[in-house]
Amino acid sequence: MSPLHPPALTHTSCAEAATLPGTPPPPGVPPKPLVSTRRRLCTSMRESVAPETPWYSGETPETVWWLLDEIAIPRLFAADLAGPNDVSRTLAWIKDHRMAKATLEMAVWDLFAKAAKVPLSKLLGGTRDRILCGVAIGIQPSIDALLDKIMQGQASFRARIAATR
Repeated sequence: MSPLHPPALTHTSCAEAATLPGTPPPPGVPPKPLVSTRRRLCTSMRESVAPETPWYSGETPETVWWLLDEIAIPRLFAADLAGPNDVSRTLAWIKDHRMAKATLEMAVWDLFAKAAKVPLSKLLGGTRDRILCGVAIGIQPSIDALLDKIMQGQASFRARIAATR
């Protein structure tokens, strides 16, 4: 795998993200951080999962933007990334900010997979071309409706059951 050198790695700033097509966030809510990585003709874009307020962790879109713009991306620009694992090593000194680092790391992993023309699962060490998956089934209007959903052939499922009064 050839190294990833700047300016191959780019990102969308907070101001640029506000101009991207799509549904804009509500007034007063900043757009979700979006990282775009490019290598040769390959592009990968990943969105941060940080919630609007810090109810889950200390991260919000604003803190993700700050970390990406001011610290993480400049560090990656200064590093020669021989492979996607180098992102984690390069940013390991940063305490917390897991969602911000994950946004960047996901984009770079996807980019290296695209550049190598292999599925991301294979680059991550996967050996299957398909995986079993399940479904979460919400509360259904009746037991028959719940059983119909279950019988649709999912390998596993999780059902919500509510007591009736």
